Amino acid sequence: MIELDENDSTGKTVSLTSAQVARLQESELVSVRRTGSSFRLADLVLRSLSFEVGKDKLSIASFVVNMETVFEDFLTAALTEAWRTVGGRTERQFWTALDPDGLIKMKVDVVHFVDGRPRFVVDAKYKRRRKSPTTDVYQVLAYCTALQVDRAWLVYPGNGVTVTDHRVLNSPVTITKCSLDLTAPPEEILAQVTDLARSAWT
Repeated sequence: MIELDENDSTGKTVSLTSAQVARLQESELVSVRRTGSSFRLADLVLRSLSFEVGKDKLSIASFVVNMETVFEDFLTAALTEAWRTVGGRTERQFWTALDPDGLIKMKVDVVHFVDGRPRFVVDAKYKRRRKSPTTDVYQVLAYCTALQVDRAWLVYPGNGVTVTDHRVLNSPVTITKCSLDLTAPPEEILAQVTDLARSAWT
């Protein structure tokens, strides 16, 4: 049973079962979608029904959000906005290669270009920083090598803001591990990303 309270549009509470909504005609679904955000969300969930169980064919809703993609998209958008005032351009999902023949391909989460050349690299990792493997550092170091940049950030979610710099031996590269406090209010999280963006120029 799905109960929706759309006070902003109808002022009524409507109760629908999955089966009832599924039997609505397409024209009716279009009308339902227009009534408000609650109906649109319910429609989205019901469209994701994946399988049925039991003799009564009970529908099971599967509603999955890829938080790695959400975290990466948020970080990319926030960095792009923060770097907009300092010039250059920011690209997401930038393809490059580690070898001259282009056989070892790599896709970098975020690359910021200045005067047409890569300047900074950022890699979003939706995992706890304390569990971050050394392979994360190896991965970003490969990005830096291929793109000839000396500053990179590994950004993780966390319950507090922490920043740790790692200077690579026999190399100009510095890799910074940074945790964003996702328990903070949205405006504070954006401020954390802005601070990260500004630190790239110091």
